[in-house]
Amino acid sequence: MPRNENLPGVPLGQLLGEANLLLICLHCQWRETYDLQKVISQLQARGVNGPLIGICDARHHVRQTCPRCGSQKWETRPDYGPYVPPAT
Repeated sequence: MPRNENLPGVPLGQLLGEANLLLICLHCQWRETYDLQKVISQLQARGVNGPLIGICDARHHVRQTCPRCGSQKWETRPDYGPYVPPAT
């Protein structure tokens, strides 16, 4: 079933403790998982009510460019797997 891009998705606050945020570049398919609590905290630090943002709408708040291709076209989804921080 195709996704409806107009739907915000489940609010981030409802996913806490169940999922993290998966960020996917729509241009090259690069992907990275982010700790959902940290994402919510960063949104709140910017004056956005993070817990109420839908998981699909979170893509509109991504400021970074893709580290692989430089695109700024993102998709965000819940990631129900274990969170492993990216290597620094």
